[in-house]
Amino acid sequence: MLFFCNNIVKQVHSFKLLGVIIDDDRKWSMHVNTICSKESSRLHFLKVLKRCSLSTSDLLYFYASAVRPLLEYVCPA
Repeated sequence: MLFFCNNIVKQVHSFKLLGVIIDDDRKWSMHVNTICSKESSRLHFLKVLKRCSLSTSDLLYFYASAVRPLLEYVCPA
């Protein structure tokens, strides 16, 4: 057991730090799966917007503001 300020520190298998999921086995699979899930829903919403006859510039704006940042965040790591 590990104590910090007279409190027991629990052991966890994964945790989220600044939007990045860190596993105890130091693999990226859980983080990548979470990002893919979020991207899937946002790309579906982009498809819905296209079906609503939104202009190309508006679709690009949505992609640049909602989809792309999620893909590029923590990419260098």
